[in-house]
Amino acid sequence: MAEPIELHDIFRLLVPLFAAVMLYFSAQAYRRARTKRLMFFMAAFAVFFLKSLFIGTELIFPEQNDLFETIGIIADCLILLLFFLSMTRD
Repeated sequence: MAEPIELHDIFRLLVPLFAAVMLYFSAQAYRRARTKRLMFFMAAFAVFFLKSLFIGTELIFPEQNDLFETIGIIADCLILLLFFLSMTRD
């Protein structure tokens, strides 16, 4: 028998959708302005989107939890670096 879907699982599935929307808007802003700052923001949202998709697969493959956690931590560091670069570059 399948386990019931919990509220946090629903949100875990909605996060990639929200990240994709933010990626779309940042890509549109970059397309108009063509600044390095917006390019770094767009890259950060892209990494966040990919990370959230990858973490979402944990619901399907729970036995790979350590791998997903490691990749998630690396992605978080990359996202923070990209946001930092977006704030410090012209």
